[in-house]
Amino acid sequence: LESSEQKAIVEALRHSWEAYREYAWGADHLRPITKSKHNWFSVGLTILDSLDTLIMMGLEDEFNEAMNWVKNDLRFDIYKDVNCFEMTIRALAGLLSAYHLSGEATLLIRAADLGDRLIHCFDTPQHLVPFSDVNLQT
Repeated sequence: LESSEQKAIVEALRHSWEAYREYAWGADHLRPITKSKHNWFSVGLTILDSLDTLIMMGLEDEFNEAMNWVKNDLRFDIYKDVNCFEMTIRALAGLLSAYHLSGEATLLIRAADLGDRLIHCFDTPQHLVPFSDVNLQT
């Protein structure tokens, strides 16, 4: 049984998701005050970062909507410099954790693609400290 607090948390996420969908779908972030979108890396960070949470909260329709975007619109072959740390913890981890929870093969395929691009952060002279940024396409 869900407590009233649990239900309130799920409803808060659903409310936030609906606002993101309406005002910033596919963008990295929603700017809630201006009801506008913002792109940092142009890879739908909010969607990728939310996949596992949607599953754990039982928001199946929202997860399926996000999966359709991942299957049809997510691309990493873009000429864009991205931060290795942020892309690892938000995009790569989001894809991998959602794959672990759902078994959706598309998530693993997208994660492998991104990982192959991010590995170049470690193409440093001594292979000790990674570059902070990498271009996803080159």
